[in-house]
Amino acid sequence: MNLPEYEPSDKIWQSIENIFDEENFRSILHDLPQYEPQEKVWKNITSDITNTKFIWMKWIAAASIILIAGIFFIQKNAGVSFTKQSLDPELVLNENDNSEYGYEQIKKICIEDKIVCEKPEFKALEAELDDLNTASKALKEAMGKYNTEPELVVQLAEIENQKSDIIRQMAAQI
Repeated sequence: MNLPEYEPSDKIWQSIENIFDEENFRSILHDLPQYEPQEKVWKNITSDITNTKFIWMKWIAAASIILIAGIFFIQKNAGVSFTKQSLDPELVLNENDNSEYGYEQIKKICIEDKIVCEKPEFKALEAELDDLNTASKALKEAMGKYNTEPELVVQLAEIENQKSDIIRQMAAQI
């Protein structure tokens, strides 16, 4: 439902402005009654403020005591502890790779007798050996100096056995 629009006359607006005129407004304010609360009311307000501060102070003091006690307890029980672990010698990587020595000997022979080393079967074994060497190096890097996982040692042993077999096959062809 729409109400009809109505615009008040200028006379009405002028009377409203006169009521809220600053000087008129000040005179109206002076005519308002003034009350002063009793002294008892002010005392209750200040005691409430003081009680609130006191409650906060109690909480801060309690938190400080708990914090200090906690730090003291932690420092009292803090000590140096250590464990001694023994290292299984089978899990330590051997720095010497004996298969490399055998392969170096085969390379020396290939320099003197190139006919055997040019055969496709020999080249295939050489490529397979290179792949195994790459896999061995990657596995050794993953294991680190002190391996703690026996499964990786087993995998490395399998790769080394395969390398030895290929070197034997290469030596048999020469």
